[in-house]
Amino acid sequence: HRGSSWPRRRCWSCTALRRRKQPTDSAGLVLSDAEQNYLFEQTLAIYNTYGFPGVSMVGKTASTAAFLLLQHSPYIDQYYYTIEKAFSNSDIEPEQYAMCIDRHLVQNGKKQIYGTQFYSTDKTQKKYGRRFLIRPIKDYKHLNERRKSIGLDPIEKSILYKNAIIPQKYIKHWNKQRKHLEL
Repeated sequence: HRGSSWPRRRCWSCTALRRRKQPTDSAGLVLSDAEQNYLFEQTLAIYNTYGFPGVSMVGKTASTAAFLLLQHSPYIDQYYYTIEKAFSNSDIEPEQYAMCIDRHLVQNGKKQIYGTQFYSTDKTQKKYGRRFLIRPIKDYKHLNERRKSIGLDPIEKSILYKNAIIPQKYIKHWNKQRKHLEL
């Protein structure tokens, strides 16, 4: 998000990416902000001309890169429909689809439906350390059913993987359901 005017958030995937090297080109050279912006503009041109560059069009690695550009851009509301279409054509991973839908909902002030969006603030980092909190979930009692319906693992696996913290109201419900879940 460096050099941009859109709101700075600490999401789980952004933090994971920041722990890696700076963006590089295919030769491993660090990309400037101008070069990154140029590549992003080129990716948007592909979206506008051909739709989402899915696995069948550009391969898994390039498709994932294109998805991450969209996921972390201010244009997700404009282009998320391309993700829905790609998912209906089995051209992206279920987690990418869920992340896009949830990000779109969260950015529009709504609760997420698949439980893919986490956050951290200075206040939460002081209280919990380098852990993330899950953003509010719509109808959390049926969350794992929704996740399973699109091919995702139960939310508990995601929370463990991300070393995240969930609100107590979710924990109480999931503890009741735990006997039915295979982790």
